[in-house]
Amino acid sequence: MTPAPGGLPSAPGAVVARLISIALFRSGLQVQVRGRDRVPATGPVILACNHTGIVDGPMLIGLSPRPVHTLVKQEMFRGFVGAALVRLGQIALHRDGGDRSAIAAALDVLRAGRVLAIFPEGTRGAGDVASVQRGVAYLALRSGAPVVPVAVRGTAARKGGSMPRFRAPVDVLFGEPLTLTAAGSAADAGKPGAAGEPGAAHPATRAATDAAIATIRAAMARTVAAVAGRSASTAGQPAPTGGSR
Repeated sequence: MTPAPGGLPSAPGAVVARLISIALFRSGLQVQVRGRDRVPATGPVILACNHTGIVDGPMLIGLSPRPVHTLVKQEMFRGFVGAALVRLGQIALHRDGGDRSAIAAALDVLRAGRVLAIFPEGTRGAGDVASVQRGVAYLALRSGAPVVPVAVRGTAARKGGSMPRFRAPVDVLFGEPLTLTAAGSAADAGKPGAAGEPGAAHPATRAATDAAIATIRAAMARTVAAVAGRSASTAGQPAPTGGSR
């Protein structure tokens, strides 16, 4: 099924997607999550997450404290899965170039005061945020939405498979939200938007977008380093049985 171009994705569908994901990951993985209270309770938000495993998208939907619309590669929108993704409020993304339909839908989500999830690395890999694509910076500048960096560790596929092993320990950290200035830097403390409140929309000039990419990448890298450090410090300890705020 090919999703219709444009249009605001289903809000009730995103709620259902969250409930389904919660049920799945409570039984399939041992997840320790921190920082969910850093996600603003209202208004537009962009969750910018590193990407190491096929389960990252569904898991982020389930772990977010608010329903999420995720940018998902177009190849997933086929058959039953594709029909389900559309009904669950997810957004198809062509990764081979600027996808105006996906960008328009993502901006509609943010303008409606909802949560958008994006994987700025563009594809699964080491999850070390070695590079960040331009889309997340463009969306943050155009919408004024705060960006919450999210780091996931432990979702890489087991050897010879496509999924992590059953009941694998997974660490997830929601970092501090940041709001971008017109120049693409993070807002200073004490100024509007500095604590993750929606800021003003800005023109996505090349210079501002380049600066915003660097700002977002640095925030994501700090969050990835923090979750990696925690995973190393807890190695050999009993796996967690539940999440935390």
